[in-house]
Amino acid sequence: MMMVMMMVMMVMMMMMMVMMMMMMVMMMMMVMMMVMMVMMMMMMMMMMVMMMMVMMVMMMMMMVMKMMVMMMVMMAMMMVMMMMMVMVMMMMMVMMMVMMVMIVVVMMMMMVMMMMMMVMMMVKRMVMVVMMMVMMMMKMMVMVRMVMFSLLQPFPHERDSRFPVPGVGVVSDGQSVQRCAGAQETSEGESVCTQRRAVQDAGRAGLGPAAAG
Repeated sequence: MMMVMMMVMMVMMMMMMVMMMMMMVMMMMMVMMMVMMVMMMMMMMMMMVMMMMVMMVMMMMMMVMKMMVMMMVMMAMMMVMMMMMVMVMMMMMVMMMVMMVMIVVVMMMMMVMMMMMMVMMMVKRMVMVVMMMVMMMMKMMVMVRMVMFSLLQPFPHERDSRFPVPGVGVVSDGQSVQRCAGAQETSEGESVCTQRRAVQDAGRAGLGPAAAG
C-alpha cells in the first residue's frame, strides 16, 4: 500500500510540475501579446502623425498654388488612405485576438486531456490495488476457515463424519460405544447405533452446510 501511495504522490508531483510549466509558458505568451499590441499602437500613432504632417505640407503647398480642386482630391485620397490603414490595423488586431484565444483554448484542451489521462491511470491503479486486496482477503478467509476446522476437530474420534479422515473408518468398535452409549453389543444393537448416527449427522449437516468448504 505504502509503495502505491508513494507512486501516486510521485505522479501528482509530476502533474504539478507540468502545470507550472504550462502556466509559465502561457504567461510569457500573454506578455508577448501585450508588447505586440503596444508596438502596434505606437506604429498607428506614428502613421497618423506622419499623415498629418504630409497633409499640413500639402495644405501649405496648395495654399501657395491656390488650386483648391487639387487640394480636395488630395484630401480625399488621404482620407481613403487613412481609412484603409485603420481597417488593416483593425483586421490585424482582430486576428491577433483570435490567435490568442485559439492558443489559450488549445492549451486548456491539452491540460484537460492530460488531467483525464492521469485520472484514468490513477483509477486503473486504484482498481488494481482494490482487486489485489480483495483477492488477499479471500485467500485469508479460506486459510482461516481451514485452520478453524482443523482446530475444531483436534482428534479423529471427535471428528464429524462430514469431514472424513483418511485411515479412520466411519465408526470403529472403540467409537461405537462412545457414539451411542447404551446400545447393546448385538447385531440389532449395532444397526440401531448406525441408524441413530445417521439421524445425528443429518441434523448436523442441516445446521451448517456452508461450512463444508
